Amino acid sequence: TTSEVIVDALQNVQIQGVLKEIREMRSQFQLQIDSLSHASLEYSPNKRELMSQFLSAGFNLDLAKRVITKLPSDFSAKEAKPWAINLLAKNLEVQENESEIMSHSSVYALLGPTGVGKTTTIAKIASRYVLKHGNQDIALVSTDTYRIGGHEQLRIYGKILGVEVFASKDVQELQQTLEQLKDKKLVLIDMAGLSQKDQMVSAQLDMLHEANPDIKKIICLNASSTLDTLNNVSKAFAGRGLEGCIITKVDEAIGLGGVINVVLQNKIKIYYLTNGQRVPEDIALVDKINLIEEAFSQGAVKDRASSVSPEDLPAYFRKSLTNMEQGILQHA
Repeated sequence: TTSEVIVDALQNVQIQGVLKEIREMRSQFQLQIDSLSHASLEYSPNKRELMSQFLSAGFNLDLAKRVITKLPSDFSAKEAKPWAINLLAKNLEVQENESEIMSHSSVYALLGPTGVGKTTTIAKIASRYVLKHGNQDIALVSTDTYRIGGHEQLRIYGKILGVEVFASKDVQELQQTLEQLKDKKLVLIDMAGLSQKDQMVSAQLDMLHEANPDIKKIICLNASSTLDTLNNVSKAFAGRGLEGCIITKVDEAIGLGGVINVVLQNKIKIYYLTNGQRVPEDIALVDKINLIEEAFSQGAVKDRASSVSPEDLPAYFRKSLTNMEQGILQHA
């Protein structure tokens, strides 16, 4: 019939329009691929060397390019790396001293996936506070009702430190607990560990906001996780805003470039690094230069599978970007 012909014609026009858009997208990706491949060949030897160091250290291509395009053309290879480290350090926000946490009345909630080290990190911060100010003005709160023994671990630390520990399973109990603790100088809340993919993340953030919108949220980022995982974690838990982060398990990380990249990319302030299980020894403030230098040093280890030499750059670009193209355009 006439109506069926018209419908078929309209559908055909729509299909042709979609195919045209896909072809245009393919063309744009190809231009980007060609541009990056050619740019890698045009880099000076110094820039190639610096690019390989960035990629080997675990930083992503985008950050590496942003830094290298700013590198003064007359810098030698010896000057390039210190210059890059200083540039990264200038953009890295860290807690310079502990007065922000130790000398002001605040409530902090530690967030993050299961196993990232939240409870142990709270014990370390609490220990440092007790050593400086005694145990009268600090309290610990656990909302971890999911994990067997989760609250008990915090209670053991509290008993050792002589610090009161409270449990709150919902927003009403948390409100009541915080009202009871309003005269304390420091309250640390140990939140239940949740995967960044868990739908309960939003409910957890809502719980904190409803209990007290002034609660400062700090995410724990596992230094040994991949860059993409860390980026997903930070974005998932940033729904109500983040005060900053604590980088945990630094002693287990093969490369620190990924976590530094994520912190820079998402503009997250670093409060502490933790590098072991000992309480309170294995926690420290951040020395920005040392942290970034360590990332580059780890990347320079010769037997690392992820190392990228200057000679590998053209192939690296082609492989990375061709994989991206195939993944996005495989049905075009």
